[in-house]
Parts: sequence; C-alpha cells; structure tokens
Amino acid sequence: MSSKSFGITNKTGPLLLFCIVTLLGGALIGEILQKKSSDNEQIKRISSPISPDLIKNLNLVKVSNSLGDFEIIRKNNRWWITNQEKNYFANEIVVEKMLNSLSKIKVERLHKNNTLNRNYFSLSTPIFKIFLNDQEFQFGLVNSIDDSTYLTFPSSQNIYQIEVFDFDFPSIGLNEILYTKLFLSNPREIKTLKLVINNRDVLSIKLEGNTWFDKRGRKLNEKKVNTFLIDLFSNKSDIVVDENKEGVYKEIDKVLKKPPYELVYTTVKGKKYKYSFSYPVRSLPSLNLERRKNIVLKSNLDYYPIVIEKSFLDVFKKRASQLR
Repeated sequence: MSSKSFGITNKTGPLLLFCIVTLLGGALIGEILQKKSSDNEQIKRISSPISPDLIKNLNLVKVSNSLGDFEIIRKNNRWWITNQEKNYFANEIVVEKMLNSLSKIKVERLHKNNTLNRNYFSLSTPIFKIFLNDQEFQFGLVNSIDDSTYLTFPSSQNIYQIEVFDFDFPSIGLNEILYTKLFLSNPREIKTLKLVINNRDVLSIKLEGNTWFDKRGRKLNEKKVNTFLIDLFSNKSDIVVDENKEGVYKEIDKVLKKPPYELVYTTVKGKKYKYSFSYPVRSLPSLNLERRKNIVLKSNLDYYPIVIEKSFLDVFKKRASQLR
C-alpha cells in the first residue's frame, strides 16, 4: 500500500515542479516584457517630450513670456493672430521657425520633477510658457555653461534638460509674429500674375519651368521679372480697417463695387489670390484720411479691407515690354 502511494508521488512530483517553474517563468517573462514596454515608452518620451503628432496637428499656439501673451490659431490653412475679436495674419515664416524648433527638441538628461528642482531650475515661476492646443509646457532658466534649458509639463514626473532653442521664445513679441506685408505670398511662390485695369489685362506673365513669358508667349528677362516681383511683394499695409465704426464697411463696399484695378496671381501650389483696388477716395467714416491721397483694397479672402497710399497704383503702369 505504502509502495503504491510512493509510486504515485514519484510521478506527480516532477509534474508539480514543472508547473511551478512554468508559472514562475511566465510571471518573470511577463514582468520583463512589461518593464521593457515601460522602458520603451520612457525612451520615446525622453527623445521627444513634445510629441511630433502634437506639432503636426496643431490648431492653437499660445506664448507667454516677459513681453506678454499672444495667441495664434490655424484657420483655413493659415495662421492668424487673435486679439479679442480681431484677427490678423501671422507671419508664416516666423511660425514655421517656431514650430520647427519645438519639433527638434533634444533631451540631454532627466531630473526629478520635485519642488526643490522646480525652484532651482526656475520652473516654479517659468521664464516662458507655451500652450500647444490644450497642453501647457513650462520652460526654466538657461544654463550658460552648456547652453541648455529646462522643460516640464503639468503631468510629467520629469524635468527635461534640453539644448537651448535656435528660436528666441523668451523675447518673441507681437510685432515679430504680426504679418505686415500687403500680400500673402512671396516672389518665389508666384506662378502667374495679371494686372487688370477696367477689366482689361495690361500685364500678364507666366512661369513655365524656370522661364517667364508674357501672354503672347514671348520670353521675358528673368532678372527684370524677379526685381519687379520683389518690389511688388515687399509692399506693406498701412491701415487695416478691422472695425466697422460709423458704417465704414458700407462705404468701402461702395468704392469697391466695380473696382477699376485688380491684381490676380496664382502660386506654384495652385492657390489663387485676387486683390481689388479702388480709385483714390475722398474720405471714409472714422478714418482720418487726406483727401484723395489713399486707396482701398480687399482680397478674395475673408479678410479686412486695407487702406494704402495711392502711389501703389503706379504698379499698374508696368508693361510686358519693360520686362523683356
């Protein structure tokens, strides 16, 4: 009886041991995999504390520094500066540089996000803050010894010591981000351009390959065309009529009902812009203008009218013969 019982124990013992080892091994492997997954996530977060997906899908950026706050929003594939209920175009080149800097953050080391370190790295009272969509990022002092700075965000357990930006976030203000030029494009983007007076084309040029042609297919001088475009697209806006005081918009609609001058251009990306210009205006409600010294223009975009000096109309004297 005892011999039979002993035989059963001999058979079940190794099986039981195998089960125990298997369970322990599975648990250990699970622990290792879980730790590896956690480590991978940590490594990923260290290499990019600001997610590339966040930069890619941005609709709102707010910067808060010693100069104050400004906010830009993305609408209709353009960045706008918001100021209460008033909107102005943001400088796309500056915005691109700003976002490019944020997307290239390089982490040098990590520190615990505790009160002592936050005070030491000036993160209790950040040097500047950036809000990307609904996420806040705080930036501390600059270490002049190794050109690094410190970054954290409310949900982070870490303070990231990163390379100093190649963009001056602490000193960027509204004036730098505001787009002051008259037109929304730059000369290198232009594919076609027309000047129109009373519905008649007085100048029509087109870029094919690297060569400019007039409407009759005659080759134009590249240097002369480039100089013309640079001068044209360097013009700045004078007065943006962003409020309808004393019914000024109604008067502007009148002077632009049948605009005598139009400038139409397309970009290499296929986008079309049309600007309508008035004759010199005698006066406009709420605007202190010299009599017949200014003209009004408006683009085909949903944007405010602009008042500029009538001297701009000299551009409509340009002819294709002057560009050959």
